[in-house]
Amino acid sequence: MSAQTFHIAVASTNQRAIDLLVEHTALPKQRLKDAMNKGAVWLLRGNHEQRLRRATKTLLAGDRLSLYYDPALLQLEPPPPTLIADERDYSVWYKPAGMLAQGTQYGDHCALLRWSETAFTPARTGFLVHRLDREAEGLMVIAHSPRAARALSLLWQQTEKAIEKIYTVTVEG
Repeated sequence: MSAQTFHIAVASTNQRAIDLLVEHTALPKQRLKDAMNKGAVWLLRGNHEQRLRRATKTLLAGDRLSLYYDPALLQLEPPPPTLIADERDYSVWYKPAGMLAQGTQYGDHCALLRWSETAFTPARTGFLVHRLDREAEGLMVIAHSPRAARALSLLWQQTEKAIEKIYTVTVEG
């Protein structure tokens, strides 16, 4: 099965997200729950769109549910990242090659940003300060508050070398 996209307009209030997805996609309930957990389902309510992970979420008339279903992507399991430092407002991670920095509309379970949000108890919001390509490995800084994200982003942008970035490339063949 190849990637599929479903957009569902919610006509009446008090429908559960999972029931509406089963009805409109013909996909098994367990696959849909897995897709939700991995960040492939989005809820548009008014002008605000966000990932929807709760299968039992009650929807309102006028909501729009979107499923970006790519079974190949949902089956991927990248190597886990390693937490290097937890400074509460930000954390430093070793991102292995094969892991995304951030998710796509088709899911975020392979993304360091999602891992960093769920690694702590209670879960923390994550803000991407910089990126590394999926093929690259190395250290990444994730902010956990808007204030820290602003401060770290400013440091990252400064031209007087506030943060030293070192890149090494290994080429085979």
